[in-house]
Amino acid sequence: MRSKKLFTVFLALAGLFLFAVPSVYALNEVSAVNTYSALQSDPTAVIFDTRAVDEHNGLVPPWS
Repeated sequence: MRSKKLFTVFLALAGLFLFAVPSVYALNEVSAVNTYSALQSDPTAVIFDTRAVDEHNGLVPPWS
């Protein structure tokens, strides 16, 4: 019985780290100045503009 309770706690913590923690990092705003500076310091850097894809899919209004 005790091992089942420990497994449940472990599963809950694993779910927290798998689903909640990455979404916190997704809320960080990327400024144009920081992006430009990163490109200047590392010429091999690549930027993926997913905002245009989200606008096309209707997830984000184009004016936001």
